[in-house]
Amino acid sequence: VLNEVKNQEHFTAPPFNGHGLPLWQINARLKFQKETGTRIRLIVKEKGTDIIYRQFLDILEDGKKIDTHGEKPRRIYPLESFIKSSDRDFKL
Repeated sequence: VLNEVKNQEHFTAPPFNGHGLPLWQINARLKFQKETGTRIRLIVKEKGTDIIYRQFLDILEDGKKIDTHGEKPRRIYPLESFIKSSDRDFKL
């Protein structure tokens, strides 16, 4: 498993609250997964909270998602798609 770890605020609705990555980064990580067989997991420590979200990138890609089109476009996955825990009891 390769962990892609981020410390960021969550994207706010509409259409849903979530976390995500730039598209180029998603494509690079999934290419690496395909070439090596090493699974990629996104872990997000949410800024200003003690919440940690985690999920495998291929599972996130198979679910609900949106792409933003601003100055720094990102693919966002809903918070419900992640496993949520506190940084006090976080376990991989």
